[in-house]
Amino acid sequence: MKNQIARLLTLSVAVFCLVTVAQAKTIYLSTSGNDNATCQAGAEFASLEKALACLEAGDTLFVRDGVYSGGPLVSLKGTAESPIVIRGQSLEAVFDSTTRASRDILRLDHSSHVVVENLTFRNSNRAGLGIIRCDHITVRGCVFANNYKWGLFTGFADDILFENNESY
Repeated sequence: MKNQIARLLTLSVAVFCLVTVAQAKTIYLSTSGNDNATCQAGAEFASLEKALACLEAGDTLFVRDGVYSGGPLVSLKGTAESPIVIRGQSLEAVFDSTTRASRDILRLDHSSHVVVENLTFRNSNRAGLGIIRCDHITVRGCVFANNYKWGLFTGFADDILFENNESY
């Protein structure tokens, strides 16, 4: 009886993991996107706020080349097995806050297991990317240009990895 329960529990966990992985989606941020799109695989949004609101563990936000307004403060919850990825098509995928009154172009707050890569953050009123009260955040291959105070700002953040970034 105990062996049957153990097998059933193991099978249930395996099915749950497969379903979770199968639900991971890629959505897009595009200058020709539509903020009325539904949060499903392949959706293209025009604003960072709308695109970020759709992300769940394992999802990828692919930022097409173009210039986008920044400003959102978000809490994103990935997992070690299924991080949330925010990836630029190239460094021509640019977040610029010259038209926004926000302090940071993107602020991750109470977030975990997030990868930010291959993006340019420029002209913020404070920081290009703020990482506050977060854990397990990776920032890789990004450029932080002409931000008022900091390219990257961290506070109360653990297990943060910065690789091959440029700040000026």
